[in-house]
Amino acid sequence: MDGLLDGRFLAYISVFALLIVTPGPDTALVIRNALGSGARAARLTAFGIGAGSLVWAAASLLGVAVLIQTSATAFTIFKLAGGAYLAYLGLRSLFARSRARSAEVFVRRPALSDRAAFRHGLPGHLRTPNAAAIFLTLMPLFLHPGARPLHVIH
Repeated sequence: MDGLLDGRFLAYISVFALLIVTPGPDTALVIRNALGSGARAARLTAFGIGAGSLVWAAASLLGVAVLIQTSATAFTIFKLAGGAYLAYLGLRSLFARSRARSAEVFVRRPALSDRAAFRHGLPGHLRTPNAAAIFLTLMPLFLHPGARPLHVIH
């Protein structure tokens, strides 16, 4: 079976690979969890972020992009919810840091549970306006109704 990748699919993979490795709020979250709870927590946070990317990809395929692009109210609600969540994470980190004594700043906090580390990544990614913008605005550019990413040449 000789299967060839469609050029659109290769372009999609290239663009999204570049965007995914670009540092942003997700990177900061993974680094924070790595420094605070170790490599395992960082990996599980990254898996949560990956699961969030899959959710955004599915939402884009199901037409959520059209809803957010056409409804100023939906877009505003999404932006405000995402901003509030990021502010909450930042304030929580600041208050936790201010409670630590100066001698204990570099002491590792108790490790996050596997579930908590994953939960940091998934909702964090789903509430990040940048992630939504990437998936909901770029992904539809590579989709055409009825087109398949793989086609077989006989």
